[in-house]
Amino acid sequence: MTSQGGYLTLSEIIDESMFRLGIPNNEIANSLSEGYVAALLGSGMTDWTEQLAESRAGLRAKGVETLLKKNLKSAFAAVPHEWKIESEREAKRYFLLFMKLIGSEISGERQSARGRADAILKDKSGVYVFEFKYSKTPQEALQQARTKDYAGPWLDGAPPVFYVGVNYDPAKRGIDDPLVEPA
Repeated sequence: MTSQGGYLTLSEIIDESMFRLGIPNNEIANSLSEGYVAALLGSGMTDWTEQLAESRAGLRAKGVETLLKKNLKSAFAAVPHEWKIESEREAKRYFLLFMKLIGSEISGERQSARGRADAILKDKSGVYVFEFKYSKTPQEALQQARTKDYAGPWLDGAPPVFYVGVNYDPAKRGIDDPLVEPA
């Protein structure tokens, strides 16, 4: 059963007191996401929309590595001080939200034969296999991704495949420079 009422769609009735809402199209999804993030971060909608537009343009023009080293660090720096990122899982959520908001083709927690990659980003320049760490190092993240062969499912395709190691450092309240290496 689907019933639409403006910005949200009733997509599933689970039981008499629980239901699942959906967003009917990308225009509404983008608008809600940008407004939600702007409200949460306490910045004006215009400021946040401009930051997202700049990041989208940067992803298209300069590629993933530039985006990771510049825009992603800025995105984590914009998280309000009152918000505590206290685990790898929370850091991944911020990352996935940011990447979705800029329109990237990304998915989280992708399973393979020997474990699961934290995220997979597909771009014109290749496939990027992400592993996150919390209060460790980007090198440790890369080592885990390589040891467990998280890139395995994508190695038979035409685009090049890369591992990306990301570490969130709670003492700095931000990420270290991500490491990107060919798989």
